[in-house]
Amino acid sequence: MDIEKDAHSLSHSLFGGDPHMITRRNARLVLLVLCLALTVMPTIRTISATQAPSPMEVSPTADTAKVAPAGSIICCSTKSGETSLVDIATGEVQVLPVSGSSIEISPDRKTLAYVDRREQLHVYYLDTSRDVRISDPEDLEKYGSPTFVSNDTIAYIKRNRSYRTAIYTSRIDRLDERTWVGELPEGVSTSSSTLKWIPGTAAEQASFVLGNVYGIYVLSPRGARALVSVDPKSGASLRYPAVSPDGAAIAYVHKSSASSIWTINVDGNDARQLTYSDGSWPTWSPNGQYIAFLTHAAGERGLLQQDIYDPSRTERSAGSFLFGIGIMRRDGTPVQSVCGVDGKPVLAPGDYIAWR
Repeated sequence: MDIEKDAHSLSHSLFGGDPHMITRRNARLVLLVLCLALTVMPTIRTISATQAPSPMEVSPTADTAKVAPAGSIICCSTKSGETSLVDIATGEVQVLPVSGSSIEISPDRKTLAYVDRREQLHVYYLDTSRDVRISDPEDLEKYGSPTFVSNDTIAYIKRNRSYRTAIYTSRIDRLDERTWVGELPEGVSTSSSTLKWIPGTAAEQASFVLGNVYGIYVLSPRGARALVSVDPKSGASLRYPAVSPDGAAIAYVHKSSASSIWTINVDGNDARQLTYSDGSWPTWSPNGQYIAFLTHAAGERGLLQQDIYDPSRTERSAGSFLFGIGIMRRDGTPVQSVCGVDGKPVLAPGDYIAWR
């Protein structure tokens, strides 16, 4: 800013432009006016295109951290033969006309696959309440642990008439079997093994996670790789693996004196213990932020006892052993429990659950 020109311009306005009218006192007045003008003048700053903020900048974790668990948990009771749809927010229970075990839900959350008491394979369409048995019990073949590899294709473990056990894939609208090309570890069973598809692998070259009592494996067409194992003589077992929706992590149950839930990456790194007692059958939320699981450690009105997450708090008061569903964040932070209407338990030991 050229102060001399501005002073001359201001003197022209104040004194009619006569330079002889500018006395020392008037000059002071002019400078004072200019200083006041500079003080109150709004500052104008030019922002380049690279510096300018977008209309709304949101941290990628800001919204997801505030999203509460939503949807329903599908519970399949092997004791009562009843399958229920439990609303996470309200605890209300809707009974489904499905009876079986090894329940699994499709990626679009519209279809269930399960095995009935005769170890036959079924598909249940949630939108139309239609149940279809796609295997033939007269073939004397046993099926176990179905898992979806796409919305219209499932994989499962099957023992044929020759007592050979293998993994097969088929469409869900008809039995159109194809033998999976990979090798299986020893001891795979239709009743005690758990098979889960790894998202991101194509149906033609699918990879799976297999829980096989004493070990959890990653199966691919190139071979089997053990992620974690226990000594059969130790009395411990590894069960119920569940793969995260992004295919990066596995939640599973380590059962010894108590059943605790662990996670491990598919590459075998970053094993973490999330619970310290009474956790079973983990299942991931569709967005991968939460893990639901079966637990005995539920309070009178469905408030999860914190000692399930804290190894220093192992004593529980009498009457706290209701059987319900716990929900925790992916890192093991407890969120809530779902125990049915008015905190009443809705499950019995040995159940299967899936998150819709």
